[in-house]
Amino acid sequence: MLQADFVIEHADLIATCAGPAPRRGLAQRDISPLPNGIIAAFQGRITYVGDPIGFADTVAVEKNATRIDARGCCVVPGFVDPHTHVIYAGDRGAELRRRLAGETYAAIAADGGGIIQTVAATRAATEDQLVEAARLRLDEMLACGTTTCEAKSGYGLELQSELRQLRAIRRLDEQHAVDVVPTFMGAHEVPTEYRTRRGEYVALVIEDMLPRVAEEGLAEYCDVTKAGFGTTFGGLLFASADVFGVPAMGLGRWPTEYPVSSLASPLVSHLLYGATTELVRRTVRVIL
Repeated sequence: MLQADFVIEHADLIATCAGPAPRRGLAQRDISPLPNGIIAAFQGRITYVGDPIGFADTVAVEKNATRIDARGCCVVPGFVDPHTHVIYAGDRGAELRRRLAGETYAAIAADGGGIIQTVAATRAATEDQLVEAARLRLDEMLACGTTTCEAKSGYGLELQSELRQLRAIRRLDEQHAVDVVPTFMGAHEVPTEYRTRRGEYVALVIEDMLPRVAEEGLAEYCDVTKAGFGTTFGGLLFASADVFGVPAMGLGRWPTEYPVSSLASPLVSHLLYGATTELVRRTVRVIL
């Protein structure tokens, strides 16, 4: 018999989203609703979702279990926010008013705003300040139903600031009810001090930042804004992320929206990395 120390019962509707795979397009309208259902959990894991008929014969509820009467309520799965920049310092509320008034992001950035303004504030913040500021944002997200979110760095754009952001993310994941998934995004933008030396900044990300991030186990993914670096540099960064075992994902257009020629360099670099790695593996196997 299943066990339960937590029960939600009498819900008007439970949106189960049951099915063999995530839904796309119009199929997302089908939430596989369950009227007047029950949800039971034990030690933080759901053990039962279904009809109240037969529940007592299937689940043994502990005497001191938490029971929630959900009459008049709809129970839905926690939201997963796959793209956030929740760890940062500063405030760019004034920029929103400028955007609403018709100004472009490029014009605001040229005036000293945009990402670079947040970079300056984030570099000046301590790890504790970043944690406390982000904690309030996560509280608000949780109140609105988000239970898991991805969180990017990318507002440090230099080694220690990027590490500080990622360490703040790790602390929040350990302390907060929201599960926070860390993404390293040192290639979010080219900082002002490297605007005329973009190649040097790419080298900094690959040779200094990525190894430290991997060494400390601070990120589950690596991201890059190709708009700031170009497809070639983005491909090079992705190939390097492979080396350090940090899965890469790109923030940009779909590959089919780029000319085939622009994808040649990253494709070749990835294939060369794969071929070289396999050659080394085979050689080591022979030696051992």
